[in-house]
Amino acid sequence: MDDSIRSLTTECLLEALLFHAGNNLLHVWGYCEFAKEKMDSSHPSFSELTKALEAAESARAVFRQVSEEWLRRKSILCRGV
Repeated sequence: MDDSIRSLTTECLLEALLFHAGNNLLHVWGYCEFAKEKMDSSHPSFSELTKALEAAESARAVFRQVSEEWLRRKSILCRGV
């Protein structure tokens, strides 16, 4: 494992994971959405692309909930409540 990663706290690791995974997930969702707009619905892969987009949207919803909960807990810790 990379020493720069090993030295991070659990909180910093989670923040990095949320940031990078969130960006990657947003790219996947965006590219799927773009491809679906450009693809004719009669294309053989249209239904598979639709399923991939639905999966990405579902993952984004879960990811958003986890991120919001992390930010809520972090703000409570920072206020010392």
